[in-house]
Amino acid sequence: MVNKSLLKSKMALNNDNNKTLSEKMQLTQSNFSSKLNSKNNFTDEEKNFIRLEYNLTDTEFVENFFQ
Repeated sequence: MVNKSLLKSKMALNNDNNKTLSEKMQLTQSNFSSKLNSKNNFTDEEKNFIRLEYNLTDTEFVENFFQ
């Protein structure tokens, strides 16, 4: 499950939105939105992509994806 508000804040700080991040991740906007809204899960590879893209600390990573 993803912490949508935390991820959206990181996206905003990096001038990203659903469209730009989904393109970077090579996902359709629909698929990305489904994952952002916890209807589907991000894969481990996708989680790591986000972690690297936004330079998430260990704490931020856990808060975003595991709480």
